[in-house]
Amino acid sequence: MYDDTTCRIKFQNGLSEEFVSNRGVKQGDVLSPLLFNLYINNLVKSLQDANTDPIVIGDTTINSLLFADDIVLLSNSEKGLQTALNVLSDFCKCWKLEVNINKSKVIIFNSNGKTHNNFFRYNNEFLETVKSYCYLGMTLQHTGNLNLCSSLLVEKGRKALFKIKKTIGLNNQCKLLEKLFDSLVVPIALYGSEVWGIGKQHRDSDPFEHLQYKFIKEILGTHCKASNAAC
Repeated sequence: MYDDTTCRIKFQNGLSEEFVSNRGVKQGDVLSPLLFNLYINNLVKSLQDANTDPIVIGDTTINSLLFADDIVLLSNSEKGLQTALNVLSDFCKCWKLEVNINKSKVIIFNSNGKTHNNFFRYNNEFLETVKSYCYLGMTLQHTGNLNLCSSLLVEKGRKALFKIKKTIGLNNQCKLLEKLFDSLVVPIALYGSEVWGIGKQHRDSDPFEHLQYKFIKEILGTHCKASNAAC
């Protein structure tokens, strides 16, 4: 399948001439995730062999999270995290990988909200320390509070609902609108709820509940300030 593979590059004003590609795999190839996992597997072992002061949950030790080409390094201490960064740097030099410094951030989780003046370096370049970071679509805050995460996701769901209203209105059949809401709004608004939904008990104050009540009232034609008990 990959013998004499030819490629063309799309530019703003057209396509390049064909050229032969004898490295890598095609974009979207099902082999890509497996090959990348095999390629980067030694990084996890290198982190395990180093003293990175990893996170321990029960009987599980976690020094990193890997998803596609996203890597998260985890440590309980400043020294441990810097060690992990050094291990990553050595690994990337050995296997000719590059890390995008501009997209790489440090977040120090602290439940009391205090900030720390810690400095971390990767290849002698300082990494920015931030108070919040969006990882795989979820906004994480340095306090560990996930309320902002759920609110931002619900806001995205609200925008999806607005597009439904703008496209077909809310005067159509209720069953159709319910299906559209469940298919186009709920997956966005409840993304990652297995994580940020833990501990939520007051449903009436939940942003998603507000969005759902708003939708129900609009398709029923009731006033926006009508009691939620009627929904």
